[in-house]
Amino acid sequence: DFFDKTLLNGKQFDVVISDATLEHVRDPKVFLKRMYDLTAPGGHIFVSTPNLSTLLRRIRFMVGRSPLWDLKDFYEWGERFTGHWREYTLSELRQMCTWAGFEVEHAWNKNMLAPFKYKWKKMPRFVARLLSVCVPGSRDMNFILCKRSV
Repeated sequence: DFFDKTLLNGKQFDVVISDATLEHVRDPKVFLKRMYDLTAPGGHIFVSTPNLSTLLRRIRFMVGRSPLWDLKDFYEWGERFTGHWREYTLSELRQMCTWAGFEVEHAWNKNMLAPFKYKWKKMPRFVARLLSVCVPGSRDMNFILCKRSV
């Protein structure tokens, strides 16, 4: 259990990685503070999350649709929901890491979603991915590399 402080008996690591996990966590402050505690002074964390502000989501919002998916699952499962509790923009991810005591060394976003077979239904996603190259901050995934001060 990541949050069980007795499990690692105070061990610290030079690198702690969170790959597409933070968006599933109900309390990001507790999660990032735990990452801080597990990171040795001078060590690094690497965090990736889906980007809330992809170009496709921006377009969906502009035409009156939710930028998020699967309201039915969230509605039906309530407290037992296991999907994305919240997704973040890159600037929000930077801000939370700073609040947790880390120094942001590099932050970027990149298109990483798996390619799909050509289907008319998927055309808006394909076009948005192509155009996201021209719109800052609108690619699929956020990445951030932070350092814990010495």
